[in-house]
Amino acid sequence: MRIKYLFIGLGNIGLPLVNRISKFKYEHFYVYDKNKALLTETTKKNNFLKPINNLNDTTDFDIIFTCLPDSKTVKLVYKKITTINTKNKIFVDFSTISPEISKNNENLVKKIRSSYLQVPIFGSPNQAMNGTLYLLIAGSKLDYKKNNNKIVNKILKNISRERKYIKKVEVASSLKIIQNGLGLIQFTAIAESLLRCEDQKINSKLFIETVLNAKGMAFSPLFEYYAPKLIKKNQKKTATLNLVYKDLNENIQLTNNISNLSLFKQTFAIYKKIIRNGHGHRSHLDLLRFLKNGK
Repeated sequence: MRIKYLFIGLGNIGLPLVNRISKFKYEHFYVYDKNKALLTETTKKNNFLKPINNLNDTTDFDIIFTCLPDSKTVKLVYKKITTINTKNKIFVDFSTISPEISKNNENLVKKIRSSYLQVPIFGSPNQAMNGTLYLLIAGSKLDYKKNNNKIVNKILKNISRERKYIKKVEVASSLKIIQNGLGLIQFTAIAESLLRCEDQKINSKLFIETVLNAKGMAFSPLFEYYAPKLIKKNQKKTATLNLVYKDLNENIQLTNNISNLSLFKQTFAIYKKIIRNGHGHRSHLDLLRFLKNGK
């Protein structure tokens, strides 16, 4: 039986995921993004991907993946695709969204008698490309007697090093949001420690060497990976690192733009909001922009 696949959203994580999944060489694998130039470029570079130009063209797909940048886009897309689609489909949502929106998506999909999986992604674009992400899988349980379910399971295994099933989609969404907040705290603490070294005329390399050698409370894999990169110039940067580098290191006087308040204190205040109110659209990268703009 012919199975048709659709992947919506070719962003920082979506694009490497699409390229990873395309290694299966599925004959009927289609992609969509509202950025038409990106859509054209992606499908030209990858012969196993075919474009669709309008969400109205999604009715014929059996498995639909979404990896969208914010809650507003997720709402619009799911309202659209669950209105025009019918039963027996599988929707797999990789987007970082609030618990309320994930539950709403699940209800919309159930109404058309289809299956919904909320699959928060933990990892970087490089890990997406290499198939070493960590995934939470929530919502519908996959029925391995059905071919479509087997294929979804195969794809999820192919893009990840480990997976954990959680029954409630809202719990999976909350875990992802809280984890993002924790990541933000760590990112900002690393950046602020380097800024303090700059303020006090301490060599940043010496500080980094001290933390790495001490292996104490300040040490973490995130520090080990990012701190040396934050002070390295003219490097090839990943999408995540590019933003961190630009906002927190390229202009070392950033603290002057945010009323000389501690980055950590401001971050902590926003972190409390993010975990209490479930603002899934506020990723750690969005919040770095928030801090820089001094809103």
